[in-house]
Amino acid sequence: MNYVDRLTTSFFTLLVSCLLLSVPFASGALIIDPLRTERTGAPGETIQGSITVENAREHPIVLETQFEDYSLHRATHTNWIAFETDTRPLAPGEATSFNYTVQIPVNATGEFYGRISFAEAREQDHTQMVGIRTAISVPLYVVITGTETYEAEITETRIRSKRPLRLDVTLHHTGNTHLRALGEATVRSAATGSEVCRFPINAHQVPVYPGRRDNVLTGKTDHAFTPGDYQVDVRIPFPDDAHALASSTVFTIEADNSTQATEHDGRDASGTR
Repeated sequence: MNYVDRLTTSFFTLLVSCLLLSVPFASGALIIDPLRTERTGAPGETIQGSITVENAREHPIVLETQFEDYSLHRATHTNWIAFETDTRPLAPGEATSFNYTVQIPVNATGEFYGRISFAEAREQDHTQMVGIRTAISVPLYVVITGTETYEAEITETRIRSKRPLRLDVTLHHTGNTHLRALGEATVRSAATGSEVCRFPINAHQVPVYPGRRDNVLTGKTDHAFTPGDYQVDVRIPFPDDAHALASSTVFTIEADNSTQATEHDGRDASGTR
């Protein structure tokens, strides 16, 4: 991320970006709550909220905030969010709320999406060659009710590994609102058509972002496959089962347990609402 120095503890930013639970997170320096904010509002509505940050260090710090806008219409609607302050000193063990206000334009559609980063200001220590600071990034989504569209197609279904069997499903989302799609894969014997096993796709409900061709949803199973040919049928409600995306791929388990896979041979781009 371009708002974090290359020589920082970027591990914390990456970890928080991957977490899906809205519970406090302690990096060793900062405690953030919530980790993710998802709000809804109508065109023209004003939304207010806050994020609590606690200094878990044993010395005072100066906390800095930055916001990066990833909305599809960020070039058109540039000032949809405002923060009460972007810098604040914190004593050891002190917690504070960073308040924000979202103003949804009357002509806005889809959603606003950005990431708020909290960083300990760099210490001015001339005895060290490199300054180290902690930075944590949390996402903020604002869905504009009544304007959402969900349109997607499965562009690739690929067997990535054999043990465990791991499946990657790539989606191109041309709608305007993210969706935490949860799908299912069914493995059948290519010879008999009988069902062998089922496993979830995107069990952690990672967002499918609008405007992106590289949304990859994964699934895996620990089922022990015997040698033979198999077909995997994928079905992903988008946003519901009546507008599901479907795709299939085939793979072979050789006698030596190697896996060979073909590209997907079927897809269904229905998914509009």
